[in-house]
Amino acid sequence: MPLFVSSRYLLSIATAVLCLTSSFSHAKIVVEDNFIDEATRENLLAQLPSEMHRFKQTVDLPGKVYKRLLSVLHPENSEVFPSQLTAPAKGQKGMVAAHKDTFEDSSLADRQVGLVYLEGDGRMQLKNDLTGEETIIDVKPGRFLSWDNRHYTHQLLAGSMPRRILGPMAFRDGGFQSIGDEPNRFIIQARAHNLFARAGKTVRVTADLVVLDDQPIGRKRAVRALETDDIAFACSLDPFFNFQSLTAGNKTSKHHKDGTDVGISFARSKIAPNTWRPKITYEIVDEGDTLVWTLPSDGTRLLKKYKITIIMRIGKNVPSGTVIPLYLSVPFEWQQELGVVVK
Repeated sequence: MPLFVSSRYLLSIATAVLCLTSSFSHAKIVVEDNFIDEATRENLLAQLPSEMHRFKQTVDLPGKVYKRLLSVLHPENSEVFPSQLTAPAKGQKGMVAAHKDTFEDSSLADRQVGLVYLEGDGRMQLKNDLTGEETIIDVKPGRFLSWDNRHYTHQLLAGSMPRRILGPMAFRDGGFQSIGDEPNRFIIQARAHNLFARAGKTVRVTADLVVLDDQPIGRKRAVRALETDDIAFACSLDPFFNFQSLTAGNKTSKHHKDGTDVGISFARSKIAPNTWRPKITYEIVDEGDTLVWTLPSDGTRLLKKYKITIIMRIGKNVPSGTVIPLYLSVPFEWQQELGVVVK
């Protein structure tokens, strides 16, 4: 029998089924471990590319798995089967910014959605849009997770491993369809200078950001004012990255976020052009793990290139060969992972 809970909750569960209700009469989060057996999980993984971290494709499903998915995602149609028992699958790596899932035609997936984790780690955060209550659920192979996409916004806090997922999906037009983020409104080119850096030195990350215009471009309107909300550009350190584990036995290996010993820290940052009045400045949040530039809608121009430069210092005792992951993102819109190798 499902267990019903209505509060902020950190889940690291091994129970059969957990169903979390919210203040909405029909909104719910469903978590079920061992949703598929090991043989089925291995069969699904065998259908996915082994050398790629990011991909989308379709996989064949056993009838019993298809029926179980229908029982949650479309229970009124759980006894009607199409001729092809298929579902979307996806590969991910790194963090995923907060968003609501949409179909490939950009329309909101306004229903119960779900996925099954096949491989990987991390934590999924679901936030109730009305109450603000947050539910954090560990990524775990074989774990099924479903939520009402109308009433929850979600994001993925990265783990150390790539994730392979059956889904995310929703039932529409007689079958399971792939869902995900909305199409990008940006062109962003980000890179690290250099990809190899010495301990105790600095590394520079740059990103060229252009906000696209969805209307025809004419000579008099090639550069237009931004008509949407402010834009937040973030550079984050991996919250699960453990420098101490790389320096076992070193008595001076404490992880200092100010960069004085082992670790990495933000030194400074700038944006150009900075034509806002007053000029905008960056913030460092999440206990020093994230640097954020917020571009105000008043003064930000469409089709204009903004260059963001971020300088970080690598701790002097970070071991050679360490790969330091960095995650760049614009919430709801775009994300990219970079890696800096300590030489």
